[in-house]
Amino acid sequence: MTSIAYLACGTLVTHPSKPEWGPGKVLAVDDCTATVYFRDYPEHKPGDALRRIRIDLVKLDLAKSQSDPWLDNIPPLKDGSLGLRRTRLTFEQSVTYFRRKFPLGFRDQAYIGDGKHTGERAYKWRAHALFAQHLGHDVRNELLRKGEIEELSSRAKTVLHAVNILHVQEKITMRKGLDHHERAHRFFVELFNLLDNELVPNRFVSYFDAANSLALGERRPTWPIATVLPYLADPLRFVYMKPEVTRDMADRLAFDLHYDSRPNWPTYERLITMSGMLLDRLRELGAEDWMDVQSFIYVVGDQVQ
Repeated sequence: MTSIAYLACGTLVTHPSKPEWGPGKVLAVDDCTATVYFRDYPEHKPGDALRRIRIDLVKLDLAKSQSDPWLDNIPPLKDGSLGLRRTRLTFEQSVTYFRRKFPLGFRDQAYIGDGKHTGERAYKWRAHALFAQHLGHDVRNELLRKGEIEELSSRAKTVLHAVNILHVQEKITMRKGLDHHERAHRFFVELFNLLDNELVPNRFVSYFDAANSLALGERRPTWPIATVLPYLADPLRFVYMKPEVTRDMADRLAFDLHYDSRPNWPTYERLITMSGMLLDRLRELGAEDWMDVQSFIYVVGDQVQ
């Protein structure tokens, strides 16, 4: 290791006598004191992983790598705090909570289910299969070409009925929106354009705008309404956003979600990044797609209450 006489903000370091803290990111330097966020420091309350270290007394070492996916995505330091609402969990702690319910991880039979109704994954995968059956590429585009909007809406409702991830009021709002011919037509045009093409910001913006219009002025547009059908259509590309539990997980991982309550591309892009980082780490437990990541977020959130 190389000792550092001067620390710049953003530098990744390690503590010479606390290797279990993992790498840390220097967030502020004031005279002889550095504020460092350590990735693996176990917290008891929000902010514990922020350590203020006298660098004239402790010679922090330069981390072997100056890039870390989790440290690269922490929120900025403001008024001495990261502004997190929840106590940070290390990844290993999160896995421990998940395994309390599913000891064999994503290979646990209780998680996989029987392919019909039981199991954390089974009913969501069944809805995905229903989407492929009722709204597969060729079928949906042919119905759209013919202007069969009522039929498309009926098929979308069948898919949504198979899952309970929407709040009852969100289901009602979405069903009403799908009953509105013009709004439903616009929604399906943008949804299929999103599903059939490369993921680019402008395409998401157009889709989110169309999804928001389904609310019919009854309530503010919601993330679940905007993200549920792309997620069920293709859980390898699209993530589902349930705001409260997702924001809690972002806080527990100290991940800067750039959250805004109105569906928007910058927040969704951050959610994709966070989900991808989780999936990379969870593959060793048997995770296959963002459907598993979403289940992980839910289960951990439920266990930590």
